Amino acid sequence: MIKVSRTVPLVSMLAASAFSQVPQVDSTRFSVQASFRFGGLFGEVVDKEKSFYSDVGLQTVDSKGSGSNIDPTVTPMGLDLGFLYSFSRKIQAGAAFTFTTGSIQPAGASKLDADFVQEKSFLGRARFVPLEYKSYRFGLEAGAGWSFGTLHRFALAAKNLETIRSGILNSSTVSDPTTVAANVVNYIQVANRPIDFSGPRWEGSLLMVQDFNPSVGLEVRLGFHHTTMKLSSDPLAIYTPTYPTSIGATGLDVSIGVVGRF
Repeated sequence: MIKVSRTVPLVSMLAASAFSQVPQVDSTRFSVQASFRFGGLFGEVVDKEKSFYSDVGLQTVDSKGSGSNIDPTVTPMGLDLGFLYSFSRKIQAGAAFTFTTGSIQPAGASKLDADFVQEKSFLGRARFVPLEYKSYRFGLEAGAGWSFGTLHRFALAAKNLETIRSGILNSSTVSDPTTVAANVVNYIQVANRPIDFSGPRWEGSLLMVQDFNPSVGLEVRLGFHHTTMKLSSDPLAIYTPTYPTSIGATGLDVSIGVVGRF
């Protein structure tokens, strides 16, 4: 039989070395995050754009002269700032502020983009990070709060008013092309004026944290969000067709940033 009657220095040194390979963050209670976020916006607010461009006959033209209906894409990007309190190594909660601005463009034609939406959000957030592998931790994050911002509707149409006007004036199916062209152009100009919105926002994401040391780490999030945009007094309310006074926007987001703990 072999036994160890006491802990020898070598054993203590090896144990301490193995423990130090994984940064320990248990002693930190507060953390601040700053991330760059980007992604895509979908949902009713983008579908409304697509259907309107089809209604007014706005198309993209390829190198062979063939036209096709515009399939708009919205690509928001911005900043994400957060402050969290650690209840334990696995559970954190706090608050966040996000700011994003998004342009709209025909799919595959980024040079034809136009300003579409700016959004700011104040959120409460909570995260659960149960999985660990070496210096990496994995978990889930959820948040909810309130958003407000500005929407520029039918932005691609507003950049191509003369094209739309000419298409209506040269149409053989419109009984009074001059009047119709004037009404459509006026409708687009009114719609494209910046209109304020506000409404609830909720989000969820998969989270990966790499701890470089107890004070600094890298965070990557892959998630989604949904905002209900409740529009302020809408000048389009007197027009037909009307525009929804509350419209949904869903986004897929990637954020990459740093976290500091103290």
